[in-house]
Amino acid sequence: MKRSCRYMMILSAIFFALTLGGVGWSQELTKVRLVHVAFSSNQAPAWVAREAGFFQKQGLDVEIIRIGGSSKVVQVMVAGEVGLAHVGASAAVEAATAGADVAIVAATVKRPQFRLMANPAIKSIAELKGRKVGVTRFGSSTDFLVRWGLVNKWGLTPDRDVPLIQVGGIPELLMAARAGAIDAAPLSTPDDMRVEDIGWKELADFSTLGLDYMTGTLASTRKYIRSNEDVLQRFMKAFVQGIHIMRTDKEFTLKSLERFMRLKDKRILEAIYNQEILKGLERVPMPSPAGVQTILDELSGKRPALKERKIEEFVDARFVKELQENGYIDALYRGGSSR
Repeated sequence: MKRSCRYMMILSAIFFALTLGGVGWSQELTKVRLVHVAFSSNQAPAWVAREAGFFQKQGLDVEIIRIGGSSKVVQVMVAGEVGLAHVGASAAVEAATAGADVAIVAATVKRPQFRLMANPAIKSIAELKGRKVGVTRFGSSTDFLVRWGLVNKWGLTPDRDVPLIQVGGIPELLMAARAGAIDAAPLSTPDDMRVEDIGWKELADFSTLGLDYMTGTLASTRKYIRSNEDVLQRFMKAFVQGIHIMRTDKEFTLKSLERFMRLKDKRILEAIYNQEILKGLERVPMPSPAGVQTILDELSGKRPALKERKIEEFVDARFVKELQENGYIDALYRGGSSR
């Protein structure tokens, strides 16, 4: 009996020590909900990080949800239903200018990786006049890019010269293209390749137009940030690990993207990796002040008071900045694989 009691006391002491040391048999993970707009490579780092186990190592259980359309995603985030959102910068900034509690915390892509695609009957930008151009939703990245291009590069007036039609999300944009309900649309890889398969051609490549614009941003609300600073620090560590593995481990990334993007076509996956990840995905996902200014300049055409707004009102870069300044990101690339 004494031996049995002594044995139980030893087991209890070991369990107590393990618990104090943070080793316990079942570590409770902090739940984080992340919503994203599209199955695109610039919104894949969190997925890849989760598949590689990086969030779990940081004590996080990250749930990833998709909702079509940046504007709708912002609404869900501001309502407090999720803590973080992969969303187009234009939707985030425009919502913030209207008083919504939104702040950009990271940027995965700082040049628009979109091409303006059109049916083969349209041979030039000038021939867009009177034709329907599809966008996901008004206020989204697709909407912003088309309006910016029409006004600043091509001398056409949105809605008057070129009707813009909102259809929902990217899947709906592709359906509208196939049905002939729209004549052109801004699309990124692999969706631009999908409409090429039905004969559509490139009219313009937005990445060559000199536009500083963040098409891949991670946003939150300042309320969530204030209440979850430690969570965001841990999230960002895993997030930049996800970016690192995407840039350095092609085999793992392609397998992960196959599941995230629901793709089996190796040709398309290879194109995504070579054109978007290697060329577009930022090593250091620091939000771009110039990218925010681009959006404010565009919006100030109808709302002149926005010219007085400060970049800091729309960005909270402290979590990425900390990882850059303390050498965490550099160490990932010096050390090889994150796994």
